[in-house]
Amino acid sequence: MQKQFLTYLKNTIGLQEDQKVLVAVSGGVDSMVLIHLLLQSPYDFHVAHMNFQLRGEDSEGDRELVQSFCLKNSIPFYTRKVDTLRLVEKSGKSTQMIARDLRYEWFDELLKREKLDFIATAHHANDHFETALLNLARGTGTNGLKGILPIRGKRIRPLLFATKAEILSYAEREKIIWREDSSNESDKYKRNFIRHHLVPLFKEINPSVLQTFQSTAAKVAADVYYLEQSFLQFKETNLQENGTESVIEKDILDQEVNKAMAYRLFEELDFDMKTINKILTDGLSSSGLQFESPNYIVWADRDYFSLTEKKEVEKVYHVIDKPGSYSIGGHTFQFRQQDELPEQNELRDPNKAFLNFDKLKFPLVLRSWEERDRFQPFGMKGTKLVSDYLIDIKVPVYQKRHQLVLESENRIAWLVGHRIDDSFKIDVKTKSILKIDQVIIN
Repeated sequence: MQKQFLTYLKNTIGLQEDQKVLVAVSGGVDSMVLIHLLLQSPYDFHVAHMNFQLRGEDSEGDRELVQSFCLKNSIPFYTRKVDTLRLVEKSGKSTQMIARDLRYEWFDELLKREKLDFIATAHHANDHFETALLNLARGTGTNGLKGILPIRGKRIRPLLFATKAEILSYAEREKIIWREDSSNESDKYKRNFIRHHLVPLFKEINPSVLQTFQSTAAKVAADVYYLEQSFLQFKETNLQENGTESVIEKDILDQEVNKAMAYRLFEELDFDMKTINKILTDGLSSSGLQFESPNYIVWADRDYFSLTEKKEVEKVYHVIDKPGSYSIGGHTFQFRQQDELPEQNELRDPNKAFLNFDKLKFPLVLRSWEERDRFQPFGMKGTKLVSDYLIDIKVPVYQKRHQLVLESENRIAWLVGHRIDDSFKIDVKTKSILKIDQVIIN
């Protein structure tokens, strides 16, 4: 096994002899075999053991075993004790999730502090296969079927080439001491259920299923890499950034050739498959629908999907007490008083407004629009809800969230960027005009 181990480290993981590794060691057979193999290698490594205090005296026994091995072999050793159950109760997350987060947060700290290059864990071929089956059951798509990668960022898995049986055989042959975790026998954990009941069934069909899966997973990983590169190109070409939001045309996602890209796009935003299917059916055929994941919101407009993180849009409320220049909500506004009538091309510019100065009363208020807002669009009879007007002129959902209005004495004088109120219009008899220029700066 030692020869296979060194070959795997060098050729598959690409570890250099001058690189240093932090090894996560629980005291179980897998991690104890890993540090035994590393001890016979040319690689420099340190050991980290986290005591989760989940098994009483047994947890202390695990720490003592790992610490004793490191002391005997002059291996730098780090340990940390955490009250996992208290944190589970406080956060509401699962014990496994909390333990994983605590472990890797601490490992990352050690990596940086001790100037180490990689974190090594003792995942093996059985873990690799079980992870793919677990992901298949959860519905994680192609990405989950590649199982566990040999190297991902700063994390490496040097034992991924070996089966559990091979690891146990090596441990017994080399008389390596390890400690058993009784929780590994409990079927209340999904991974254990897969390990105890499903994997044996696969082995009945194909006794070499673990080795076969290694080859399959490598092919899947290559396919996933190709898809990831294609997906990056797809986003760069089709996803349009608009401040804190992004938009993409529905027609693009509705094309059969882009279905895989559509699924990956919404998976990346933490949507589950049920919701993604609704987005790509109801969302594509309707407008005004909203879909939420834990961290993102997708709005379905007529022709676009608007994608944004769950952050409140900052409400704008600014008092304009006199003509001048104002920077407000990512815009610069110039308010100037003038006597001459504007040119026709200026009147057609949506970022300019010309209001009858004598009908305005300062201070004016520039603010975010609200659902109850009404105004009388220039040239129309009667008032109209701002929300209805924005729908009529097909303003995208993502733009509506940032829509501003200018009001005088609680009456809207200008729907910014679109139309003035008829009550404040100018004509040849107007003596004084308020000219407003809007410049969007972000």
